[in-house]
Amino acid sequence: MNITAKQLRVLKAISQAGTTSLAAEQLNLSQSGVSRMLAQLEKELDLDLFERDRGRLKIKPESLNLLSNALHVLEGMEQLQSQASEIKRGRKAKQVFKIAMPYTFAKSLAPKLIKQLVALFPDVSVELFSSHYQSIEESVYSGQADVGFTRISNHSKFRSTALDSGIAMCVFPEGHEFEAFHSVNADNLRDQKLVMIGRKSSTRHDVMNWFTRSNLFPEIVVEAHSVDVACSLVAEGIGVSIANSTMLKGMDNHKIRALPILDLPRYQYGVIQRPDDIANERKQPVIDAFSDLLQEMLTELPVLGR
Repeated sequence: MNITAKQLRVLKAISQAGTTSLAAEQLNLSQSGVSRMLAQLEKELDLDLFERDRGRLKIKPESLNLLSNALHVLEGMEQLQSQASEIKRGRKAKQVFKIAMPYTFAKSLAPKLIKQLVALFPDVSVELFSSHYQSIEESVYSGQADVGFTRISNHSKFRSTALDSGIAMCVFPEGHEFEAFHSVNADNLRDQKLVMIGRKSSTRHDVMNWFTRSNLFPEIVVEAHSVDVACSLVAEGIGVSIANSTMLKGMDNHKIRALPILDLPRYQYGVIQRPDDIANERKQPVIDAFSDLLQEMLTELPVLGR
C-alpha cells in the first residue's frame, strides 16, 4: 500500500471543510489537485470514503474508524517531521494537545485556561478548535481533537467527565422589564422577540417542546449559532434569548442580564475523550490537568447577571 502524507492531509481537510473547494483553499492547492489526490487515496484503499449530504461531502459512517486511524497516522508522520526538525535545531520537540470547545468558551475561557496549561506543561503546544456541540463530538470521535468540552449525554462511545451543571437562563438587555423579576416563565415570553440559538441542537428541541406545552408560538427574529453572538444581539435590544448558565460563565458583556427559567431541564457539561485511544495515554496527564483547571474556573466564575 502506497499512501502519502499529502493524501492524508487532503482526507483531513475534506472531512473538516465538507467540500473539495474549501479543502483546496485550506491546503493552498487547486481543487482539481485535491480531487485527484482523494481519488488516488480511494483507489489505493479500494473504498469510496465520502457521501454527499445536502451538497456537502460527509465521511461515510462505516469509514469513521478508518478516518480516525488515518488522522492518527498523519499526526504521527507530522510529529516525526516536526521532531526531526527540532532535533536538528538542538531543541526538544513539543507534544501537540488538541482541544475542541464551543465558540463562546474559546473566546471567553480558553485564553486564561491555555495560559495556565502551557505553564504547567512547557513541552506542550496547544491546537484549539472552536465549533458547535455536534462538530466537537465528531472531532473527538475522529481523532481530530484529543478532548472536547460539550454537553454530556449518555453516549457509550465517549469517556466523559462532568465538570458543571447548568440551568436555562433568559438573557435580556439592561433596562428591560425583566430586571424586576426573580425568574422567567413561558407566559413572560409571549410578547417578546426572541434571539434563538442552535436550531438543530437537542437543547433547542427541549426549548421548542416547552413552548408547545405552554401553548406559546415564539416570535423568532434572529437565529444565532453561538451563545456569545446571541448575547451581543440581545445587548443591542434586538430581543431576548435563552442560554444555559454554564455557557454564560466568563462572558464579559455589561449590557445584558440573565434570570433562571425554572421549568426547563438542567444539563451537565464536561470533557469528552475517546475511551480506547491508546495514542492519548501519554497525553492523559495533560488531559487531567485541562479538566481540573477548567472545573476550577467554572466553579469560581459567577453566572452572568448574578
